[in-house]
Amino acid sequence: MTLLTIAHGTYNNFDRFEKTFNSIIKKLGDYPNIEFLILDDSDNDVSEIFVKKNQSSQIKYIKGVKKSIDHAYIELIKEASGEYVWWFGDDLFFENSISKVLEILKEEPDFVWMNSIGSEKTLNHKGSNQLNGSEVIEQIGDLLTFLSSILWKKSFIYPHLDVGKVFFGNAIGFCYPQIEALSKEGKFLYIEDPIFNSETDRDFSNLWYDPFEVFTFHYFNLLEFFYSKKNLMKSLVNEKKKRGNQIFKGVLYYKFNLLNYGLGKTSFKRFFQIYFSWPIFWVFLPLTLILYLRMKIYFLFKKNNSINVNNKSKLVKINNSKQSTIKNLFQCIICNKTNYTFSPNVIKCLNCKSEYEVKNNIIKTDRFEDTFYEGKYQGHIKFIPKEKSIIDNCILWTINSGYLWHTKKHAQENSNILELGCGSGVSYFGTFNTVGMDLSLKSMENNKVNYKFFLKANIYNKIPLKSESMDLIVSSFFWEHIGLDKKDKCIKEIYRVLKPGGKVIFLFDVETQNPLINWFKKNNLEKYNKFFINNDKHVGYESIVDNNLKFTKQGFDILTLLGCEKTIFQSWSTFYKLAKFYPITEKIHYFFSINSLRFLFYPYTFFLRILDETIGKILPNSWARTVLLVLKKKHY
Repeated sequence: MTLLTIAHGTYNNFDRFEKTFNSIIKKLGDYPNIEFLILDDSDNDVSEIFVKKNQSSQIKYIKGVKKSIDHAYIELIKEASGEYVWWFGDDLFFENSISKVLEILKEEPDFVWMNSIGSEKTLNHKGSNQLNGSEVIEQIGDLLTFLSSILWKKSFIYPHLDVGKVFFGNAIGFCYPQIEALSKEGKFLYIEDPIFNSETDRDFSNLWYDPFEVFTFHYFNLLEFFYSKKNLMKSLVNEKKKRGNQIFKGVLYYKFNLLNYGLGKTSFKRFFQIYFSWPIFWVFLPLTLILYLRMKIYFLFKKNNSINVNNKSKLVKINNSKQSTIKNLFQCIICNKTNYTFSPNVIKCLNCKSEYEVKNNIIKTDRFEDTFYEGKYQGHIKFIPKEKSIIDNCILWTINSGYLWHTKKHAQENSNILELGCGSGVSYFGTFNTVGMDLSLKSMENNKVNYKFFLKANIYNKIPLKSESMDLIVSSFFWEHIGLDKKDKCIKEIYRVLKPGGKVIFLFDVETQNPLINWFKKNNLEKYNKFFINNDKHVGYESIVDNNLKFTKQGFDILTLLGCEKTIFQSWSTFYKLAKFYPITEKIHYFFSINSLRFLFYPYTFFLRILDETIGKILPNSWARTVLLVLKKKHY
């Protein structure tokens, strides 16, 4: 007898299907009581041919006709031979995924919701992980639409498969039978430990459905449809309010960040139609109108310079243009010579015969993989300002304590810029002749910026660029990662690479005497060292004065010194660290997190900038948590 059917639907997406198929099939033979059911609605035969090549007695393949994901879900339930059905999407199994599920089924549940790496849903339910239907809705909510996490006993869900049939085709129609089943008495389990991996490569900028329409209009209709179920009504009402507020803030977040995809594509007319009866709409109406108007003006006048979220990095070979750029800037780190030959993906030094691999526009001069930094920092600032736009320049002034603003002030149109600790890059820097340098290969491979090239290199060894080749060297939150005993050597390298009169713009954390942080530090030095230094590997923490002395001794003049975050108003990342010191502060932070108040991040950041440029300038620099330095190389 078949205990479990793993049911998978696919449609014209062979690459994902192949990954999911392989992650399942390699463990299937160990469990003869499991069926792998595939419904292929593709309008080609690529998946069919692949399945036939890998056919086994445990695989059941059905060639279907495309209707909708709702119809596919119902069809798979009906065709399943197993006592239990796990509808598994484009995700990946762990080695022990099946064994964990089979262990769960020993408890004979009627419904199971399983966590995954990628969703990280946390149950805030005291006591057992066995829930009733109302608690499932309260705790899991809209993640009932995440089918890979859901497993049903077929005999329990089967009688309800036609409930809400008229709504099939709206992308969440399959939830009607589920909520109907949850209204009945049954054994419903929640599994906290991740069972599978949902972190596959998805392009959320190109969704096949309208997320606003699905998760407001259709989702609200779904919840209201079951208001007559007295045992579920309170949870359904609360879920509508919670999800509605999240989507509302999400739309404003997208509009604020000028993201013209997903929720950012929501028209004001449709936004009004859904939310006109909600108090939150009228409270935020002035801000809503400003954000909609700003976004419309922005994309109307910035067609040639808009943020392109689909700008994927291409595999770049060393063409003639790249060769010319590299010849002007690159230097062998072994012999310090600049004579080399190029093959499709290799640079070879003619002097010492050293070879450097080039892939994805990255020149690898350091083969060591740092386990701490590899892939850790992959943030990417997408914003590219329009030169004469007041709003854009205001945003530029706000980002990273004015770091980009000062770069604009000191960079010329064709300036050569080196960004140290570049991570995945800054789109604005791509408008100059910029070279990125980082320890992490993965971070640079995920870049979406138009840099001339990248260097996988360790500044402790050498910057693999010619002497006096850079007009500007910039970095944000890089310098505090440099060991105190290594800073002098690094400054010498920076000085060597800069042209005479060249400038350095560094934004970094410093050892601070800020009254708020000092209070936490004095009360628990161990946690301060853990959260502010060790966890982030801030081995270069020292005061502004000590940092300044290092730069001035090595031949730099200080043009600008801006101490930031001198008051009790700190960055979100600092509050996050402070919240971990005590249980009560951690609970307060958690409250803000679950209520999606990170929407206020940008207005709050703007407020911090105003503080830094006003009150902050009359407070002691020793109170600053971060500092922005602009330095100039002296002429000798």
